[in-house]
Amino acid sequence: MVEQVDEENVVQVVTNNASHYKATCEMLMEKRKKLFWTPYTAHCIDLILEDLEKKIKVHELTIMKSRKITTFIYSRTLLIMMLKHFTKSKELIRPVVTRFATAYLTLGCLFDNRNALRTIYDPVWKVIDERWEVQLHRPLHAAAYYLNLQLHFSSKFSADREVIHGLYKVMDQMLDDEERDKVDLQLEEFKHERWLFGFSSAKSMRFKKTPADWWESYGADTPELQRFSIRILSLTCSSSGCEHNWSAFEMLKDKKIMKQVDLQVEEISSDDEWIVEEEKENTATLSHNFNLRSLGRGDDGDEESGDIQIGDADAENMHTQEHGTVDDLELPKEDEFDTLYNDDVGDDEDLDEI
Repeated sequence: MVEQVDEENVVQVVTNNASHYKATCEMLMEKRKKLFWTPYTAHCIDLILEDLEKKIKVHELTIMKSRKITTFIYSRTLLIMMLKHFTKSKELIRPVVTRFATAYLTLGCLFDNRNALRTIYDPVWKVIDERWEVQLHRPLHAAAYYLNLQLHFSSKFSADREVIHGLYKVMDQMLDDEERDKVDLQLEEFKHERWLFGFSSAKSMRFKKTPADWWESYGADTPELQRFSIRILSLTCSSSGCEHNWSAFEMLKDKKIMKQVDLQVEEISSDDEWIVEEEKENTATLSHNFNLRSLGRGDDGDEESGDIQIGDADAENMHTQEHGTVDDLELPKEDEFDTLYNDDVGDDEDLDEI
């Protein structure tokens, strides 16, 4: 190529940074003394981005979590529609020629649209918080969180006001004054990993033993705290193991219950619908209001919906729709999202306030 255009007309040769290109260009410069070899700038930047992801842990984890967000959204039709509505048709993914540039450009898009993404999931968190605040904020949970070594020595551990209040409330209620004072002092040894808590075996066994077993093994230097911790961490958080697993059908076999309960056997629902797909039947009932808000299951007995009988072929098609993709379902329209979500998305200036 150099000979065709004449060496006097060539100043530099630009290639990527692959080793065979580099070796070839060095040989060329040995032969053509007036030539320069210059690495391809975009490829060099891409290598820098690759090194950032591979060599800095926080970059690797951030990109991995970001991929989970985008793949979750883009694999669901309804979420894609919601995304386009709340981001004003902006995309989260910025595909470019190189893989690592795509990763960092996509991170930028996620950051710019963070307010819209939060708006999409706000109703979900509101429902969770309403139930969580009422039922699961308990002192025993806070004490167990503090004393669970797997959590206490994690980088994400946070002994905030709620946790400390819960811990000391449990101590006040379960321990007498003398024992409570001893436990309080012994907590310092646990917190600062002193005595047996600082042994290498105690640290290496944190995730190999259950929390209660770990305290039994390494809490001997703090006997009062050891006993208190084992009592807390041995508790269960579910009552299902104590319940007798009588089915509704077995209960109705009792004549006394039969007299008290005016319920037909055919009306009792089975748990099979949660683990086994329905068998194809000759006829099936399809509600006119079969849309995403009923999530493919319909609203049985809806007075406003006129039920229609369909044949084998239609029943099979309906069965596919129930358990298949949402593409064939009636999706909410663009203007309906404002009704479903009361919070509106702010301007770009609002993003800086978060």
